[in-house]
Amino acid sequence: MSQAPICSHLIWEELTSLRKEVKDLKEQNCQSSKMMVKMTEEILAVKLEARKHRQDSTSFEVFDSKQLPFSTKEALEEFENTIEENEEKLHKFKEFIGKIGGDGVAQFLRAAIRKVFADDLAVTYS
Repeated sequence: MSQAPICSHLIWEELTSLRKEVKDLKEQNCQSSKMMVKMTEEILAVKLEARKHRQDSTSFEVFDSKQLPFSTKEALEEFENTIEENEEKLHKFKEFIGKIGGDGVAQFLRAAIRKVFADDLAVTYS
């Protein structure tokens, strides 16, 4: 038996396998893109909802933004525990974040991160 037909067959099988792999990767990429669009839409919806619930006053009775940005993990963890236990503080924090603004999701997220995390602490989470 000649080697040429065997090599051609192996090459064909490899090509077929590679085509299937490329097709699968394209489908995964499409699904990832759809998920990103959905997440972006949800972020914008939350932001818009927070804007609707804005108070005229910039003062917070329950949430004290003076404790921001957090500079230590301990302070952040203490705050997380506090808002887990106190729905009103959580609501006030969401309102605070919603008032940050920005011309898009990326700007909003950058501004929100800067308000909540000091640079040194942000580096430990990136």
